[in-house]
Amino acid sequence: ADGGTSGTITMFARAGTDTGGWWGGDGGTDSEAAARVLGPGCSLPVDVTLTPGRIGLIYGSITVQTVDEDVSGDAEQTYWADPNNSEITIIMSGEGDKGAPNIYVSPRALEFGTVWQGDSFSMLVSVLNAGDGDLIIQPPYLDSESCDEGFSIDWSYDDTKLLAADALTGVDVAFTPTSDSGASCTLWIDSNDPDEPAVAIPIQGNVGTDLEECYPTVTLIAPTVGFEHLNGQDLDVIFEVYDCNQPADTLALQIRSGVLNTDDPVLVDTFYAPDESGYVEAKVPRDKLSPGTDTLIVRATDSAGQVTDAAASFLYRASFPPSDDDGDGYGTDGETADDCDDSDIATYPGAIEQYDGLDNDCDGVVDEGTAGSDDDGDGYAEFEGDCDDNDPATFPGAEEIPDYRDNNCNGVVDEGTTLADDDGDGYAESEGDCNDSDPSINPGAVEYCDGVDNDCNGLSDERDGCVDLSSDPLIIGDCQTDKTTISVGEQAHLSAFVYEADGDSVSYAWTPDSKLTSAGIVALDNVGSASPTFTAPAEIPGNKAEETYTFALLVSDPGGHTDYCNVDVRVTVNPVDEYSAEQVAVSTGSCGSSSGSSSGSGSSGTALLIPGLLGLLAFGRRRRRDTDPVD
Repeated sequence: ADGGTSGTITMFARAGTDTGGWWGGDGGTDSEAAARVLGPGCSLPVDVTLTPGRIGLIYGSITVQTVDEDVSGDAEQTYWADPNNSEITIIMSGEGDKGAPNIYVSPRALEFGTVWQGDSFSMLVSVLNAGDGDLIIQPPYLDSESCDEGFSIDWSYDDTKLLAADALTGVDVAFTPTSDSGASCTLWIDSNDPDEPAVAIPIQGNVGTDLEECYPTVTLIAPTVGFEHLNGQDLDVIFEVYDCNQPADTLALQIRSGVLNTDDPVLVDTFYAPDESGYVEAKVPRDKLSPGTDTLIVRATDSAGQVTDAAASFLYRASFPPSDDDGDGYGTDGETADDCDDSDIATYPGAIEQYDGLDNDCDGVVDEGTAGSDDDGDGYAEFEGDCDDNDPATFPGAEEIPDYRDNNCNGVVDEGTTLADDDGDGYAESEGDCNDSDPSINPGAVEYCDGVDNDCNGLSDERDGCVDLSSDPLIIGDCQTDKTTISVGEQAHLSAFVYEADGDSVSYAWTPDSKLTSAGIVALDNVGSASPTFTAPAEIPGNKAEETYTFALLVSDPGGHTDYCNVDVRVTVNPVDEYSAEQVAVSTGSCGSSSGSSSGSGSSGTALLIPGLLGLLAFGRRRRRDTDPVD
């Protein structure tokens, strides 16, 4: 009832179809057509139930109508429709979730990089239930047939783990290498859901190409080139080592013979620097030394297997041969291995080869093992762009393969393979991306009704609970007005709620009633806006006491898809509030009854007709394209 009136409201409920349309759910209907009479200040709850038919956004509407009492003969009318708003539309929105468990594992591959022997590194694999049903996770395990030593997992549960919707757990994977060699393994995570296949997670450690990897450096301090060791004591060796990727005391060190002991070249087997400074004082046992001129080689090997040598010639219990002109201990008279350049003290048998166009180590080959030599025979030297001159499958232009290496030497590892996220959606094929050329397809994507497995779980469309996509705009709840009845010269604001599933922008085209246009009356201020204003004419053509005008809306998207709706506004000569006061009787009413008619108590007011939760289309939408806009 209008403000201050002591009247009652009679409300009806009936089954029917929502003429404003639904998008993506299933609503109930009220099959009982019964009056609801409400007294002043009273309210009636209306329960709304949403049963989603898909996942994603869902829209619907409820239309509330008030009506005049239908009387006949001399019967007295006891209630009337709300004079200002005989009809109000309520727009409803919700969201549907997938009604099943959905295992989501991240990351889908573990790359531990370089971990040196004696250290340990761990990584976490997250397991999420992305569905809304319970998910039971079986105990994860490492594949015993494929796993090298050094890998272990920590599963915090004695047996299976139940994950509720949106619940998260994890598996801690540790790599503790027992050697500097590469190691690999496979972690398996499985659930008890037959629609969710077991997830295999490949694991790698100490393999592949680290783009930030560097070779160790060795600086030999003593002995110097041409050093004479004439006493019978152990040979003192002093040097420094360094590596940009790992502490110096984790580099594997050896001292070797380069010339005299070729059958057993190791003079001091693997040892390590005493601390991270990398400064080393070592001794070569005298029983390992052979009399004559030899080349001492100090070798450092990092955890990636990269080797660096430093060398110096020395004489043990021997004199310089008369033919040695440069003082490196090697001559040209056959008493020692021949010095191929006896004028350069840095050139002698077993010396470190430099990229200088010379045969520094006197082996008959120039620049081998340096940036200027193609050591692996693939046609490229390091200075020509070969980023791994020990691997003939690695060179500029080579085919990239999934091996954690930069095969084509372009500075990117594994691009275009199953280990790379080529479309930038955060997932590689090894991490479950079933189409790594389309960023909209990945394990975290929304499943659309498009015939594609968008979320890469092995199911598609209706089997997975999908979002229906269409470029068609949909008007929810039909056209609306903030006032259904106004007086001449007053205004009413028209509007419509339009949903476009694929996000396209829509255009609006309102058509005024032909009764207005034929009279030359410009009634709408902006026919191309979403919410134009209708200004009633100062007088109704034909000297009528009231007239109902119908306004039609056409909405369209860039693809030419459209939807229609209409709305009526009644215009009266008399002010609406006076009209209401004359019609609504004043009485003291109760909160009403639920009979099939008015309460019969003599109370009066207005009646509400509520069509209930109206018919809802689960996987489509109701179209009105077979009707033209109302004039």
